[in-house]
Amino acid sequence: MSELAIHPKIREALRLNQESILRPEVVQNQGAGMAYQVVAQTTAFAVQDATDYLRNVSLVGATTIAAAVARMMEGGHPGPWPGVIEAAQKAVDHAAETFRAVGVVAGEVLRRFPPAEPVESTEAGDE
Repeated sequence: MSELAIHPKIREALRLNQESILRPEVVQNQGAGMAYQVVAQTTAFAVQDATDYLRNVSLVGATTIAAAVARMMEGGHPGPWPGVIEAAQKAVDHAAETFRAVGVVAGEVLRRFPPAEPVESTEAGDE
């Protein structure tokens, strides 16, 4: 098989492009930026999971409280239902506190993650 003839200017353009992309400072800068994006996405997922948890616990809590109130009204006396209502409200309060704590920690993790420090080129002709 014969080799394809590639115009010298195309070869030179490819060589320059490859040198430009694969310089250590370019790779390091891109890597640091990508790492920050991964940390940001991960913290966003944590907050999203905490939001889902709060939403689900709130739904179960509201349903439990409504059912307990209905039972109290049917029976004409409180029975065990005030304790059930209190437990459901405590679960919702705990979920809200968990949501707040996750948000604070996620924000702190992202804030403390080292930002990408630009790496200067060490080549003489890059001024």
